[in-house]
Amino acid sequence: MVSETLSSSISKDRSTKNHSRFRGFIGTSKAMQEVYEKIENAAPSDSSVFITGEPGTGKRVCAEAIHLLSTRADKPFIKISCASIPFKHMESVLFGHQNGPLSEANPDYAGAIEQAEGGTLFIDEITEMNLDTQSKLLHFLQDFTFYKTGSGHKEKSDVRMICTTNRDPLSEIAKGLFREDLYYRLHVIPISMPPLRKRGEDALDIALALLRQYGEEEGKSFKSFSEDAEYLLKSYSWPGNIHELQNVIKNVVLMNDQEIVGVDLLPSMIRKQSSFSVRPMEAANRSLSVVAGTDMSLNSKLIRPLLETEREAIENAIFYCDGNIPRAAALLEVAPSTIYRKKSQWDKHGSDR
Repeated sequence: MVSETLSSSISKDRSTKNHSRFRGFIGTSKAMQEVYEKIENAAPSDSSVFITGEPGTGKRVCAEAIHLLSTRADKPFIKISCASIPFKHMESVLFGHQNGPLSEANPDYAGAIEQAEGGTLFIDEITEMNLDTQSKLLHFLQDFTFYKTGSGHKEKSDVRMICTTNRDPLSEIAKGLFREDLYYRLHVIPISMPPLRKRGEDALDIALALLRQYGEEEGKSFKSFSEDAEYLLKSYSWPGNIHELQNVIKNVVLMNDQEIVGVDLLPSMIRKQSSFSVRPMEAANRSLSVVAGTDMSLNSKLIRPLLETEREAIENAIFYCDGNIPRAAALLEVAPSTIYRKKSQWDKHGSDR
């Protein structure tokens, strides 16, 4: 989400109603107001929280907000990311390691559970955790006791669990990659983070805050966006969510210096995706002129063939998913086979569109 510098300016004492900023978030959309309310309701409890959402939607910020609003706020907030931990080290990272009396191969160390004593343990991308460690985590959640790797001594830790995933946990269960009993043990308070494309004008509010923040950091004079640039920012689908928006605004600030950001300063993929959309007032004016008989043609820059815009949307999604077609298909809400079939057709007919 937004950086710590931006988050530090956010008030900690407001109620959720009509929030424009809340515990690291920016946005007044109905979807985000519901998230703020869920965070405030979940915070006082010690029950596990299961946060889902696409990459870049603010799952980490959500977890931190819950911790900071809880009675454990003055205790540790320990995060581990399962996606970045090799399977063979997962158990030791979580539970810690203790050598036998005759072994000096590896130093003893406290795992995340022990480090989070009295506070919150945040497990990011939990569906990436291997099944053996999932089994041991499930055992821990039954009575909050555990054994360090290499130790026969039972230990106990009082922690509040918050976990996230950008995958569909039920789909991972069906594939045999995630334990169903662990899922239901953790899935006590579910929170779903909405993608930026479903947050209305929040994208523009975040973009403006980032523009001013980055401009100040770089000593530049940026103040706002032009009306046309605002329209493109609001209408773009943001497949990379907040992460993509951050990168776009950062690039604009680093490569330019002027008070108003016009369309010409925005990346081509934003201009292209939005170029076939007709702004409401333009559409109304065009309808009136057609009725009056003064304009019988459509502007080719505004209206493009559906096949062309479809291919562009698919290729953009594949690009932002680093070539991962199943993930791109999920963002586009189509079956992966649809993309594979269309790519095969395009390859067969060469580069002509």
